[in-house]
Amino acid sequence: MNTPQIGSLAWGDIADGRLSRHERRELRRRTLTGIAQFTASRLRTLTGRGRRSARAPLAVVDVPDTALARAIEAEVRARQSPSMTAHALRSVAFAHAVAALDEVVVDPELLWCACLMHDIALESPMPGQCFAVRGGRIARDTALAAGASATTAHTLGDAISRHATPGLSTKSHPLAAVVQAGALVDVLGNRLDDMDKAFVTELLDAYPRQGFSGLLARAWTAEAKATPDGRAALLQRVGCFTIAARLAPFPNG
Repeated sequence: MNTPQIGSLAWGDIADGRLSRHERRELRRRTLTGIAQFTASRLRTLTGRGRRSARAPLAVVDVPDTALARAIEAEVRARQSPSMTAHALRSVAFAHAVAALDEVVVDPELLWCACLMHDIALESPMPGQCFAVRGGRIARDTALAAGASATTAHTLGDAISRHATPGLSTKSHPLAAVVQAGALVDVLGNRLDDMDKAFVTELLDAYPRQGFSGLLARAWTAEAKATPDGRAALLQRVGCFTIAARLAPFPNG
């Protein structure tokens, strides 16, 4: 019997996203690798270096005209604060920009839905239950209720469950990896050195941050406290996640 991969929805269904000792060691290693990459990105941003070419048309943020996307939007609007939803929408655009630059092909409807729902459970922590796993379950159930196939519902839920896992590969899990990359541009400024400046300005004008960094840091702290053996807590302990979020190089938080 194969053991489910760390971060997958199948893995989350076993222990609600709580990490074993072996899994903590593995994710600690991946987090340290990610910190090195993030530091290099921030240095390039601060010194004005980097490719500065990644961009996407803001139309990618518009709600796809499908039953699935409309159901996802309704669920997000009901459960998530406007500030967190604006983060999700910015993540859509950043994810498209990363995917184009890295030449990663993902389904645009699923990318929109996954980005919109990736933090849907972050603002309502539950003891012993990882927010990303809970979000994956919500996405899966919402997709099924909207008439999506079991395969589509699982793909969406699995990507959301995985997105909080350090070290995702675009080759193995392109949707989850691109969602993660887009979200981390907005949360930490990671890979901001790859982003076209005019594109970033246009996106922030359309979907202002309005103190988002503080909101994210508070929500992440509460999640880490609620599930101390989860991925959020590990990223906080090893990577000082909330400090990095508060120092993200964006105007207006």
